[in-house]
Amino acid sequence: MIKKYLITFFGKIKPPKNTKLIFENEFLKRFYNNDQLSNYKCVSIENLDQVYLKKDNYLFCKKKATRYLNEIFPILNKLNNSKLKKKEWEILIEYFLIISVSNIKRRFDTLKKIKDKKNTFVYADDYNFFFENISIYKIFQFENINFNSYISFLISKKLNLKILKSNRIKKIIFFEKFKKKTIFKRYIYFVYQIFMRLFKPILILDGYFGKKNSLKVTLKSKFKIIFANIDYFDFSRNQITFKKDIKSRSKISIKIKDDFDIIYNEFIKNVLPSSFLENFNTYFTANKKKYLNISKIGTAVHFASDDNFRFAVLNFKKKNKKTFNLQHGAYQGYRSFTPEDYINQKMSNLNLLWHNKKMNIGSQYFSETKYKSKKFENKILFFPCHILFNQELDNLANNNHIYLNQLFKLAKILNNEKKIFLSVKFFNHKNDDYFRKIWKSYFGQSVKILDTNSSYKGSIFQEYDLVIVDDFSTAFYELLYFKKPFIVLNSAPNVNYKKNFWNAINDIKKINLWFDDEKQLSKYLEKNFKNIISNWEKTTNSKYYINLRKTLFARENFNDSLFVKNILEL
Repeated sequence: MIKKYLITFFGKIKPPKNTKLIFENEFLKRFYNNDQLSNYKCVSIENLDQVYLKKDNYLFCKKKATRYLNEIFPILNKLNNSKLKKKEWEILIEYFLIISVSNIKRRFDTLKKIKDKKNTFVYADDYNFFFENISIYKIFQFENINFNSYISFLISKKLNLKILKSNRIKKIIFFEKFKKKTIFKRYIYFVYQIFMRLFKPILILDGYFGKKNSLKVTLKSKFKIIFANIDYFDFSRNQITFKKDIKSRSKISIKIKDDFDIIYNEFIKNVLPSSFLENFNTYFTANKKKYLNISKIGTAVHFASDDNFRFAVLNFKKKNKKTFNLQHGAYQGYRSFTPEDYINQKMSNLNLLWHNKKMNIGSQYFSETKYKSKKFENKILFFPCHILFNQELDNLANNNHIYLNQLFKLAKILNNEKKIFLSVKFFNHKNDDYFRKIWKSYFGQSVKILDTNSSYKGSIFQEYDLVIVDDFSTAFYELLYFKKPFIVLNSAPNVNYKKNFWNAINDIKKINLWFDDEKQLSKYLEKNFKNIISNWEKTTNSKYYINLRKTLFARENFNDSLFVKNILEL
């Protein structure tokens, strides 16, 4: 019987020739060129149109995370010599539990579909990880092939799949390289501390307001609301240890009720961020009194991603002080089941979203951007974001492959039309190198690939006649906000958007602003490209376009007065 080799991550593979390769999904398969796969019969477990039932998966992850929290928080209290209550541990660790469970479940469900276990070999390896905090864990789980290999290793071992590994344990210590604070930053921090002690203001950390809006809000509030970058409040990294406490980690355990519990029990002993064990007391002490001289605190990003901030909020809430969350990009408030939305709502007393008609403050994020008018030049920009958002496993959708497949196919079709100049700008992400290689190997110089690190806000989009995005992303928000000609190409019909947004999407399909199929879109563009631009004002005045804007934006512009009023009255 022919041997089969399971590919679960992108990396160097050397299976024997004339064997069968089974890819975890079609997306992964496309990372390998035809020459690499020419000697193999290739299949994919997940087809391009298959996505997870997100609600079921989210409920599964939430249920597991709740039980795991109940079982491990007393253990962590004992190991850390702390007396935190369950609700306090929820603030610190619940988000990590949910996203880590979802990370394993995605692959677990896929690998369970392997029926011929005797003749299937899995490329996977064992690793010994050390993560300082959740933010580093998130970076690693999305971008590192070793981490994905490790997940496959744990699952394959439990499912009795044959594992091809190097037979050596690899120790990986992964941590951010923090820059030492400059004299200027130390001075700024000192000024902040004095001001907070004297006036006890409301502090907004990384609120995505821009310089002008920040100044307006500060002046309007009579300096009762101030802004800062969280880097000013970071503690010295010299206090952090990178020595793994194997003995203590061995005592962390959950009750085994099924196969998934067996996998996760081994997983958490290895990958639990050190901010909850080895460096718990450092994080707790460093953040205990950090923000106690302010009256309220808000942020657009740190509730879910920043351990320092969560430790500070833990002590902040002990004083019955209030917190608030600010929207900074797409999805917030429009998906039915996401860990970020769940954590933001749970940790904040006020959740300020752009579509919230009750608050009606508008978007602080886009209001400073200016767009210039430009002559028609037959230029189309592809701005794919699908891979970033769908690679973040918290949305529980295994449809990353759509990102490359759809726009790549569309570019192939449009590239034959020499009168149209195509450019591609990838979202700033570590996997960009993979995408660049694939696009350049096929298109060469005929499609311009822009610098990933270049800013798009208020500069890149206005250089093109039409922008095509593949996801309901922040870019989509910006294009809609400034009435820039755009079209969405999206083939993920099961995304867990809320009903009112789905209704708005179905409406803009009627005016050809949303397509589910690249062939339909290409035919439409070939016939109507110039008309799209010349008739754009008519499009923006249509009831469907207006309704979509009203659905996503409660008001046209950011209302600094109303924002100040809401925050002061909180």
